[in-house]
Amino acid sequence: MKVLILSLENWNNNVNGGNVLSNIFSGLNFEIEQIYCSAGLPNTTLCNKYYQITDKMVIDNVLKGKETGRIFESDFNNSDDFRFENKSKKGKRWEIIFLIRELFWKLSKIDNKNFVSFIKDFNPDIIFAPCYGNVRMLRLTRLVSKYTSAPIVSYVSDDLYSYNVINFNPLFWIRRWNLRRNVRKTSKLYSLMYTMTNQQLQEYEKELNVPMKILRKGCKHQGINFIKKPYKIIFAGNLYLNRSDVLCKLAEVIGRYNKDKLNFVLEIYSGSSLSKEQYNILNNGYDTFFNGLIDSEQLKAKYKECSIALHVESFNLKNSLITRLSFSTKITDCLESGAALMAICPANNAGFQYLRDEDCAICIDNIDDIDFYINKIMSDENYLKTYAEKAKDCIERNHVKSENDKMILEDFYKAIKNKKVW
Repeated sequence: MKVLILSLENWNNNVNGGNVLSNIFSGLNFEIEQIYCSAGLPNTTLCNKYYQITDKMVIDNVLKGKETGRIFESDFNNSDDFRFENKSKKGKRWEIIFLIRELFWKLSKIDNKNFVSFIKDFNPDIIFAPCYGNVRMLRLTRLVSKYTSAPIVSYVSDDLYSYNVINFNPLFWIRRWNLRRNVRKTSKLYSLMYTMTNQQLQEYEKELNVPMKILRKGCKHQGINFIKKPYKIIFAGNLYLNRSDVLCKLAEVIGRYNKDKLNFVLEIYSGSSLSKEQYNILNNGYDTFFNGLIDSEQLKAKYKECSIALHVESFNLKNSLITRLSFSTKITDCLESGAALMAICPANNAGFQYLRDEDCAICIDNIDDIDFYINKIMSDENYLKTYAEKAKDCIERNHVKSENDKMILEDFYKAIKNKKVW
């Protein structure tokens, strides 16, 4: 089966978007080519032929009349790309910049001779096109559909459609309205849409009238970690949307339990930046350590050394609404770590609700209750081991990679045959 993947990011196994693609398509004997819309080189063995479009190409097309896009082949030999991602920093998210970018993409000529020949020469059986929260990728999906009759299977993991958000910038609401309009327009082309959460399935299936199924990240448990004091807590991932505030609160609590003896250590692996005050709290050199970003294999090794794998989301109302339907891929990494999973998140978060319903994590939905659960860990020596075992059981119930592969194969073949998967 030939699958054409449309994605925003370059396919790099060491960063989140590429890691998700690898998790979905590894083990499936597909012939894969990719169109992606960012700078940087791919870093995967699952695909070696690409069509790349970048912001610079789009701007040069509009201002200088240069052609957009390039076709190239790449081997699994781009380790420098991860170091670039590690050093990169995100600036402020200006709404006007988003709008200007989308305007350039709309004005540019994307479907030139090379673009069309890339699609037709490959002649895909399936288009896999994640539903992103930007108009240019949705427009790209519609554009590709003009040059192939292959059915489109999509994948959504964040809330990019609801008006249930807080923002006082009029430009945000203009952009949101336009995004919703484009999601509706593009979703009519989907044969099937995957999501990670039941909440998103229920909301989007009704709103978009698209058949949807749950596809969670597959993983394999490597065995229960040896639990010993001081209990090592590891958090890995981005600290945007005020996740750092939750970590600072946790650091404050464990600091009280470490006055007479070192009982807890918090290690953070992230490429995010912190304020000076936050950095002093989260990297005091005694019980908190703020480390840089590390790749997925290094992180797995670090997780095997810990007693608690930590997942957090902000309790700030604005941010909690943004992440309401999200199922962070870090949740699965924590489940397979061999440690007990601790989730400190608002109760409305879909990933948190999954963990609570499955009873596979120490779930804290009130930031003021952190002290209670840290004390419980101190007073019950079997508490962490019990939840480490529950995490293992959850993987065996819901995250078996071979079961995902079987479902994807069946869905793709059904889409090819019927164009719709009901």
